[in-house]
Amino acid sequence: ALPAQAGAANTKLAGIWQYDAAASDDYAARITQLIAEQRKRWRARMPRRLTEAERATQMPDEPPLEADERVRGRPEETMKPAQELAIALQDGDIEISADGEPTRSLTPGRTLARMDSSGTAQITAQWSGPMLIVRARYTHRATRAQQYSVDRRNDLLRVKLQVSDPSFGRMELQSVYRRKPPAT
Repeated sequence: ALPAQAGAANTKLAGIWQYDAAASDDYAARITQLIAEQRKRWRARMPRRLTEAERATQMPDEPPLEADERVRGRPEETMKPAQELAIALQDGDIEISADGEPTRSLTPGRTLARMDSSGTAQITAQWSGPMLIVRARYTHRATRAQQYSVDRRNDLLRVKLQVSDPSFGRMELQSVYRRKPPAT
């Protein structure tokens, strides 16, 4: 059974959900914007009147700018919306599986440590009314918060992702999922 503070409305979160790209924020456009903002910040820190060769010799601790596809790959590894989410609520725990990846098991009010492609993080989950909030605080000061809520009028799952990372800045992304119909 769910903890008393979770409330009966949270049971609506359980199920298999399919990503609705048309109803969601444009992830690719947001990543492109994030990369452009990062490049602008890096270039603003470089002296204006130096050639690339002069910058390399006078600013040896400044890393060269990576190719866009490499910069794009890092946030996509961990922030790209899953095509399918499976969410189960069992004995107060929440189990979330995305695109067939291993299931993450979360217990509201309990902190756990996890290592992923972004590093080591402390993960917490909590209920805020019918909304599930999962927060990750990474050792390199990056944070991620995901808010899972079900729009009961049309049975849509909304996942709001908020990211703050020293290496590329801030990003907010809203993904919408539709409940997968039961197999017939």
